[in-house]
Amino acid sequence: MRKKEYLNELFHILMEHDVDRKEVDKIIKEYEELYGEAYDYYMDDEKVIKKLGSPNEVYHVLKHDLKYRKSSQMNNKFVALSPFIALILFFAIGMGFDAYEYSWMSFLLIPISAILLNVKGRAKFIAISPFISLVVFMILGFVWSLWHPGWLVFLLIPMTAITLEAGKDRYVALSPFVITFIYVLVSYFNQEFLIYGWGLYIFVLVFASIRKPFKIMDLLVILTSISALIIHWWIGLATGNFEYLWLVYIVPLLFALYSGVIKIDITFFDIKKHPILFLISILMILLFIGLGFLLPNNGFSYSWVTLLVIPMCAIYSKVKFKYLVAYTPFLSVIIFMTLGYFFGLWNIAWIIFLSIPIMGILTPEENYEKEEKA
Repeated sequence: MRKKEYLNELFHILMEHDVDRKEVDKIIKEYEELYGEAYDYYMDDEKVIKKLGSPNEVYHVLKHDLKYRKSSQMNNKFVALSPFIALILFFAIGMGFDAYEYSWMSFLLIPISAILLNVKGRAKFIAISPFISLVVFMILGFVWSLWHPGWLVFLLIPMTAITLEAGKDRYVALSPFVITFIYVLVSYFNQEFLIYGWGLYIFVLVFASIRKPFKIMDLLVILTSISALIIHWWIGLATGNFEYLWLVYIVPLLFALYSGVIKIDITFFDIKKHPILFLISILMILLFIGLGFLLPNNGFSYSWVTLLVIPMCAIYSKVKFKYLVAYTPFLSVIIFMTLGYFFGLWNIAWIIFLSIPIMGILTPEENYEKEEKA
């Protein structure tokens, strides 16, 4: 990073945090001089930045002494008032309409107002999506008792992030979520579809194969994938036996591996340094297959959660338990599926997903700052 890039990044960080423009210009001018003086001494950009601190570190050092724009101050005042407004709405709706089961949602005004007023750009829509999903889920549950499949609205959270942040391959990244919507909704109205509908996930391979440059092997992946799905459903529905028909998908998977559509990379942790983690990963794969055959009602619809232990092993190999928030999405899904599959508690199991933002809030900010500095 050179002087111009350093100052530009510092400028954007200050503006994103609504620092007064005159204050921003003053800081940029000061750090332009400091950078020049330090460079004359060190003659090396990396040493200069190490001496001055990264732009993000500069902001965190100065933030308590900075002047902020009035609009930002007004926004902060409204955010500060939002708990009192929410409390008034809670009792007004609860007492006035005898609707306490709904009025508690007025407290969502607190985080929503903070997001709408302080978060900038596309990140605003990503940040607010969990609360919109929660409100929709509660309405579906309380009004129509659609806790299942109402929980599908929570898939809008990653789908929103992918749509707004992912690049040209966003349609591939979105495909598993769209297929999950279709699979679960159709299964809700036709329970038999739950047994064989999972074959739709082969379309993830189909979408991934539509790439540039398009090669003959990509066409073979698409054709064998669709053919496998047709064979799976045709034989299964004709005989009423789907037990071993998952084997038909081995062919498109092999073509996908050969063509590079699927790339298996086990370098996320060193096997020699972490043999136990490697053994746990292998055990999870075997457990996935074993539970799939042993559990009733299509055990594979649950056993896939065991595979979530593998990325958690990769996280452990890198940072141990330094960032607990990194584990919470995987653990939340495992707990959610376990409570729902074995105990039928879909209507309350969704609460576990709240542990993700809670853990993110509880993770000390200095942990992230140290990581950025490193």
